[in-house]
Amino acid sequence: MKKKTLKNLNSPVLSEKKKSEVLEWILKNGLKDCRKFGNSFPNLDFNFIKFKYDNVWNPQLSKGNFTVCDDFEIFKFFIEFNGSWKKIAEKMPHRCRISIRNRFVYSSKSKKIENAKQNIFDFIFNSYVGDLSNFFLFLNF
Repeated sequence: MKKKTLKNLNSPVLSEKKKSEVLEWILKNGLKDCRKFGNSFPNLDFNFIKFKYDNVWNPQLSKGNFTVCDDFEIFKFFIEFNGSWKKIAEKMPHRCRISIRNRFVYSSKSKKIENAKQNIFDFIFNSYVGDLSNFFLFLNF
């Protein structure tokens, strides 16, 4: 089975009226049961609507600029979860997975942010690890 991506999903153009109907339905029923959704909106692709809601329409998502605190959290969770964007997004429910990943990639290319990341890494390393005795405790030896 071909993996669904944004490029190969049918991306319908939704009128504002249809979009508001879909959002009302999602707020009432949630996005767990795709069969119910299909019965209510037979012409719309459930995966596309779920993707749009999770990454664009969700009212809990923050659409503003990233703060220094957000950058710190992203970097800290990146180290903690070995770059698992799904786990990082679960820890930052106000941001979508894609925007977190994009911010991290953008930040990696910026020299100012690279220096800030190094400072954050040093801070985390010194806070959690400290001297060598704590380092071995940290590694569970």
